[in-house]
Amino acid sequence: MLNMVTNEDLKDREELDDITNDIRTECSSYGTVLEVVIPGFMDETNTKLMPGGGKVWANFATVEEAKKCKKNLNGRSFADRTVVATFYDTEKFLQRNFE
Repeated sequence: MLNMVTNEDLKDREELDDITNDIRTECSSYGTVLEVVIPGFMDETNTKLMPGGGKVWANFATVEEAKKCKKNLNGRSFADRTVVATFYDTEKFLQRNFE
């Protein structure tokens, strides 16, 4: 998902934890969430994003649950930003191959 976090959010560990919990709670409305991942910065200098930095990945137990979440979150507003939701290859996700 895109447009759910900003670079400023990624710099604040506490804020990022709160956002991750909010996203997990919201996504859980659509099914069993196995994991939520939000890559951030590579180190404490906050100058270089990790691959996929600022994007949000939610891994569901089933494809049907993921489809339901995508349908309901895509185009919705989150912190005054419009969410863009799409699917990502499960194997790449499991390998942490975030692009």
